[in-house]
Amino acid sequence: MTPDFSHQQLLASSFFARLAPDLMGKVLQACSEIRIAQGDVLNHRGDNGLACFGVYKGQLKAFSHEISGKEMTLAVLTPGMWFGEISLIDQLPRTHGTIATEDSVLLKLPKEAFDLAIAEQPAIAMDISRHLCHRLRLAFTAVEESTLLTLDQRLAKKLLYLAPVQVELTAIPTCIQVSQQEIAYMLGVSRQSISKWLTAWAKDSIIALSYNGFTILNREKLQKISGLETVPM
Repeated sequence: MTPDFSHQQLLASSFFARLAPDLMGKVLQACSEIRIAQGDVLNHRGDNGLACFGVYKGQLKAFSHEISGKEMTLAVLTPGMWFGEISLIDQLPRTHGTIATEDSVLLKLPKEAFDLAIAEQPAIAMDISRHLCHRLRLAFTAVEESTLLTLDQRLAKKLLYLAPVQVELTAIPTCIQVSQQEIAYMLGVSRQSISKWLTAWAKDSIIALSYNGFTILNREKLQKISGLETVPM
């Protein structure tokens, strides 16, 4: 694949941001652009991990299933985000499934290129470690917040996390395709308990609600509700 500037921007938003220019070129040459239609599953939990992916356009979600078989959304993946690297590191099966919630374009980084980057620039392993530590901190923080924060604070933080600041060259807010029921599952509460907050924030023009989705209109106000000046990405 001929390197493209926008593809290079996407790779530079990942844990490979500090790759040497010549090595960045090699990694980009090994990448491929793939398209996935809305509703199509990219991978299931338990699949072998042979690549990681960066979201170039569109939106996907990481999901799992409860014992009852009910699907549970774990995270929403928007442009600029990377996922799938855990299986490349520990060489174990995928921890969750991934499905496209709208037509999407991904940059696929094969394991061979991932390993090549680390072999030729070993210091990059520390950047990957920092990236994984950041995710671990978020997991610990989520456990802590479930006890210490009020529901409106937790909900505001979850919306901010699901809709990070866009890396695309556009100022148009992105609608995040996730239902109120899915958000409720993430927080471990009932849909009714979060619906009243979402409705109130929509009336105050903090967010806009749509069918199975939301758009953040006033990020600063939502951050104040969450109790934080900034929310980790």
